[in-house]
Amino acid sequence: MKAKDYDFIFKVIFIGDYGCGKSSILIRYCDKIYHEYAYTAGRFDFKFHTVKMLGKTIKLQIWDYNVDRRFNTSLPTQLRPKDGIFLVFDITNRKSFNSVNGWYETAKSSISSNTPIVLVGNKCDLESERQVSYDEAKELADNLNIVYIETSAKRNNNIEAVFNFLTLLMINS
Repeated sequence: MKAKDYDFIFKVIFIGDYGCGKSSILIRYCDKIYHEYAYTAGRFDFKFHTVKMLGKTIKLQIWDYNVDRRFNTSLPTQLRPKDGIFLVFDITNRKSFNSVNGWYETAKSSISSNTPIVLVGNKCDLESERQVSYDEAKELADNLNIVYIETSAKRNNNIEAVFNFLTLLMINS
């Protein structure tokens, strides 16, 4: 795709604990399929996806960052600068939710103050296994001054919506 073929190009990254569904969300959005055991081979991977919105063509370069935050508390230079961030946790895994503040601090240390961040509670199809309530996650997002959206890569719930929302935030920032 040539520069003249799009109006905007945005770099988006997924951050969050291993196993929370970052790769599944990315594959569902870009490839329109669901893999039960999707994963990133290595520290990071990326895909391109082009969308039309508000009469504009937007090219998204979407990075899936896969590293244990305990051993690496800064984002690699390949992921800078970035235009938007999905901070993902698994609603059935309390530990992944407890890591959100750390991931948020990692992100904030390497972005501009107007870079939009969306907190994504993934695996909402597993309601009977939920360990983090919607209200608890929403309260955390409100405290961080970011938006909270729940998704299910498996059922394709809110996948397009979460990308559309972040894309609108990036256009307007």
